[in-house]
Amino acid sequence: MLDITNLFPTGPELETLAEWSNLLKSFQQRLGAYFARCEARQAAFNYIQALLSPVERKNGWQAAEQVGDANPYRVQHLLGRARWKADAVTHEIRQFAIKPCWLQTSNKND
Repeated sequence: MLDITNLFPTGPELETLAEWSNLLKSFQQRLGAYFARCEARQAAFNYIQALLSPVERKNGWQAAEQVGDANPYRVQHLLGRARWKADAVTHEIRQFAIKPCWLQTSNKND
């Protein structure tokens, strides 16, 4: 049976969740400059959320389903045809991944 008393985080858990949410938004803003069109930018943000989700198989169909798309065409377009600066995005992701999270939240202007 599902314990409904713990469905919504409170206290420190809620604080941590808010910090992660703000960190992800900040990261998305940093990446946004590398996409030629807003549609590709939004597809990339959705793709990141799908990759971070608990979905077991990280394929186009599952990613699309996770973010509410009816088919994987947006993900396929992003990865195959959309214009974006892949090297710059890769660099940003690498910088984000190696920098400890507590520094990410305190030094947003790096």
